[in-house]
Amino acid sequence: GGGKGIEITSSSFNFISDNAITTFDANGEGIRIGGSGGSNSNKIFNNNINTSGTTAEGIRMRIGSSNIFINNSIVTSGSRSTGLAFGTGHSNNNSFITTIIKTTHATSNATVVETGFHNFTITDSIVNALGAAGFDLFVESATGGEWNFTNVTGSSGESIDFGWRVGAKGTLNVIWYVDAYANYSNSTDAPDANISAFNNINGLQFSKLTGQDGRIPRQTVLEYKITNDSSGGSVSTYYSNYTFNARSIYDESLTQSWNMTTNRFLIFTFNPYVIVPLINFVDPTPPNATITRNNS
Repeated sequence: GGGKGIEITSSSFNFISDNAITTFDANGEGIRIGGSGGSNSNKIFNNNINTSGTTAEGIRMRIGSSNIFINNSIVTSGSRSTGLAFGTGHSNNNSFITTIIKTTHATSNATVVETGFHNFTITDSIVNALGAAGFDLFVESATGGEWNFTNVTGSSGESIDFGWRVGAKGTLNVIWYVDAYANYSNSTDAPDANISAFNNINGLQFSKLTGQDGRIPRQTVLEYKITNDSSGGSVSTYYSNYTFNARSIYDESLTQSWNMTTNRFLIFTFNPYVIVPLINFVDPTPPNATITRNNS
């Protein structure tokens, strides 16, 4: 038991892509990254990983930093199996982008921070423990770290769920995108409009000007943050509803309020500004009631 599809041990700057990796035995691992010297700055792209053994893991991260995982698919079917596991050791600044992580057994968790200190980000991904007793994220015995989930949902777009064992430490941030567009009611774009966002404690999240196309660059906002300490104490901070303000170059102001539990595309429509011509009279002006005919 315990076979590994690909193992990176104290090795850096590798490029691993376009593999179909399958393990069948107990404790199998699709990809394992670690080694006492750390494995750093590796790129793992476009791999399909399937495990079917008991307590198997799709990807196991132990020691390493700045590794980038893009467009990988992980499916585990064995009992107590894990799609993405962070084990003994420490890792930092590892990114998982457009990743699909699914566990199908009733007792399996999709992502587990088993132990150690790990900082990682999962972005634009699906993380889904399909079993009734499984969690999308389970924090088992972590000693610390920060875990950012940006635009991460289950298979049907539902919010992720998580479990947290007493004594485990770390911080979970759940983050969503905001796209915003400003125009006028005559269907023209509204450049140079200021769009800003404030959370529910009046903290400024962003303030951006629209471009010539009426859009601001995509922004992120924090839905909630949960931090647990070693005594089992938990601090949960929720930042919705957010207030979004828009001001045109003509000083018209618009406001929207949203519960940021998903991505949002906001549209602000201003009244078109009508320029009234300025007429100046130059002496001598004609007397009142004078009618002048223009024959030109």
